[in-house]
Amino acid sequence: MIRLFIILTLSSSFSYAQWYQIHFSQVYKHQPLQAANNPQRIDTFLTKQILQTKHSLDAALQELDSDSITQALIQAHNQGVLIRVVTETDYAHEDSILQLQKAGISVRTDNDRSGLMHNKFLIFDHKTVWTGSLNTTDNGCYKNNNNAIAIVSEKLAANFSTEFDELWNGQFGKTSPKSIPHPIITMQDGTIITTLFAPEMDVASVLMQQITEAETSVVFMAFSFTHDGIGNTMVARYQDGVGVSGIFEKRGSSTKYSEFGKMKQHGINVMFYTIKLLLLMKILSSLDHSTSVIMPPKPTMRTCWLLKATVILLPLTLVSTVS
Repeated sequence: MIRLFIILTLSSSFSYAQWYQIHFSQVYKHQPLQAANNPQRIDTFLTKQILQTKHSLDAALQELDSDSITQALIQAHNQGVLIRVVTETDYAHEDSILQLQKAGISVRTDNDRSGLMHNKFLIFDHKTVWTGSLNTTDNGCYKNNNNAIAIVSEKLAANFSTEFDELWNGQFGKTSPKSIPHPIITMQDGTIITTLFAPEMDVASVLMQQITEAETSVVFMAFSFTHDGIGNTMVARYQDGVGVSGIFEKRGSSTKYSEFGKMKQHGINVMFYTIKLLLLMKILSSLDHSTSVIMPPKPTMRTCWLLKATVILLPLTLVSTVS
């Protein structure tokens, strides 16, 4: 899989600022139509960003079947915006991709290789980056719990543009270039952003180091968590007295490959996602902006960790093998 993550080290004065926006899918159990009719639905914010684009838009999208997002891309293209799309080969024949191509938008795939083009990010006018767990699909917007963050930073956009150009030129997997122009970025309020892309960068080692340095707590939400190294590091920190707790997506978490059973056996406070739990998380997150400002209150494919004053946004699954 091709994946990425961003580490944000928050300044002591960190607060809601103009350089970022955070969005969550507004999902309701077995009621996707209700979610689709919610004015705060997550795709509305993305389509607005697309239609505000003036010059260029690069999109690495694992899957696209959302009609609202598809039509926004076509409308922006018709208004003169230069658009390029990279998608996973497995989804290249979906109607939305065919619509883009018919409209004249350039689309490339990951060349039918064994690994996945798992990215979900867009770059607007070389200035703003949209990324997160959201797949640009109806399920992603209206059925599944997802998050997205839009960050205004020309330096961050340059990092993502470098990665996108690699994908556009067919450079996938571990042998793709590791270099990006701005590995560490300091925002105007002191927040530090570190960008990493997998599998060419050793993301797991960086993450395990962050966990090892945690002094009081590690909190996580994971769609898929099978990476033994990361799991063992969490267990070790828990045994050293650091509070560890997490939420797993139930699907796949009962298998021998999941870290759920191991953590449960060691007494770590882990649980499966439920609707009641989601509502509780929403209430708790609204009470403490120091932890909820970045941490998505939903167990999503993209995972978030709170370590000391460092918040890590992980738009990836915690798996043991990548290709």
